[in-house]
Amino acid sequence: AFDVDVNWYDAYKICESIGGNLVTITSQGEQNIVTDIINSKTLPSGIAEYFYWAGGLKNTNGWQWVTNEKMDYTNWGPQGLDGSTAHWHIALTTKFVKSHNSKNEVGSWEDLKHTEKWGFICEWELDIVESEHYFTEWEVTTEATCFGDGEEWRICTHCGLEETEVLPQLEHNFVFNEATGVTSCEHCGAAMYQGRIYAIFTDSVSWYDAYKRCEELGGHLATITSTEEQTFIESFMTSKSFTSRAWLGGLNDGISWKWVTGEEFKNVNGSFADCANGTEYFLEINYLKLGQWNDLTPTSKLCFICEWEVE
Repeated sequence: AFDVDVNWYDAYKICESIGGNLVTITSQGEQNIVTDIINSKTLPSGIAEYFYWAGGLKNTNGWQWVTNEKMDYTNWGPQGLDGSTAHWHIALTTKFVKSHNSKNEVGSWEDLKHTEKWGFICEWELDIVESEHYFTEWEVTTEATCFGDGEEWRICTHCGLEETEVLPQLEHNFVFNEATGVTSCEHCGAAMYQGRIYAIFTDSVSWYDAYKRCEELGGHLATITSTEEQTFIESFMTSKSFTSRAWLGGLNDGISWKWVTGEEFKNVNGSFADCANGTEYFLEINYLKLGQWNDLTPTSKLCFICEWEVE
């Protein structure tokens, strides 16, 4: 705000000359800012009422702003728009002394003749450049494995913007271990045997959940169709220091045992209880009993072994 008494046109030219324009007010929020500026001013000595020129004017098309912005928002005071054709320029009312009888409120608009001399308020449009983000280091939230993508996360310490990034799924890298006799992946520990991949998952889940997990990963619960494969599975479990029980892909339909893959089912591990109590219809392998098979109820919570065919 400039406390320099000039007519409207001179105020317009001064604001233009310093790279701005006479103030325009297009919202209540902007009106509040301008009102605060006016409230910070002190009335000149002996003056009961003072005005500041704004960038509004009236022509044959009606009231408009010098910037061509729409005048959808208005804040006319009770003494504004008095109908005089000479009063075609907007000024903003300032403070009043207590003895003054004007009904205008601070910051309200009034139409005045352009030749009157008052102060003025300029406005500038600023090119606001987006500040640079300052992100924390990436933090891994989910590790990438040979069975799925991972994810990492970071946050801007200035504005709180969060970013996530996918960590691509790893590729198997199989290496033969002479000590264990097992070819296993250096990344995930899965094993390769005769064109098939096997992985032990240590989550304790029901048979149905284990079946679903293997399917989601593109494989199936492990099936054992030969004594050689049984021997390999036992060696694999030993190489992983696995000393628990795990679901296999065998189930009984009430008539006979089957593999989930439709492969021929042969008991290559000797005898095991057949559907005890009428509830044990699902197959597990028990490392604690040297790889012995056993049937259990499907709601039991065990680890599980998945298997994939490799093209």
